Amino acid sequence: MEALENQPANQDLPVGWDVITASARKLFRGEISIVDGPPSWSLTHPPTGIDVSYLQGEWSMTVPYWSDGDGAEEVVRQVHALASIVEAATGLTAYDPQLGEPMKIGDNQTIQKATGIFNQVAQFFGPTNSPS
Repeated sequence: MEALENQPANQDLPVGWDVITASARKLFRGEISIVDGPPSWSLTHPPTGIDVSYLQGEWSMTVPYWSDGDGAEEVVRQVHALASIVEAATGLTAYDPQLGEPMKIGDNQTIQKATGIFNQVAQFFGPTNSPS
């Protein structure tokens, strides 16, 4: 444990992490929480719950389904903006498992499909209890 505590904080820093965090701060106007250091790195936007994580060579992005309507569309647009940042910093292509296809970042039809999924989940669970 002592050896792990004495390791440099940026050991095995994921490629693009500094760019991703700086750009996310701009995107979310500073409202992000960061866990920075081995073996995992993550950033979260608490108001939306959007989270980007890196662990053992794998990137992931998650977002809770607590938004619907116009709020859901705004969250989807923010997810697209953050995915664009990660793609530019890492050279990877984002994939949307709910739609079963690579993300077409900024494509209005794709944004509407993803927003529709949020709305379907909201209908299934009833009134949302999204954070204010």
